[in-house]
Amino acid sequence: MTLADLHDLLCGLSVSQDCRLPYNVYELLFQPGEPDTSARVRAFKFAKDHGCEVENDLKAQEVRFVKRITNPRCCVNPVPH
Repeated sequence: MTLADLHDLLCGLSVSQDCRLPYNVYELLFQPGEPDTSARVRAFKFAKDHGCEVENDLKAQEVRFVKRITNPRCCVNPVPH
């Protein structure tokens, strides 16, 4: 998975739907992964740009991007990959 793939997934979500990333996939996209602060900052910014919030589920070992806003700017006017 790439950030372009995640962009497409997040833009396709409806409000309250989520995209779940196992820690190993999250680590590929936001190195060095959990629990690194810089990785979290990048993930939170990416999520916000896509109208999402990030939820970290330690028990399930996954990070969820939950859609909160309909049609955020980056999904209406996407940047070509």
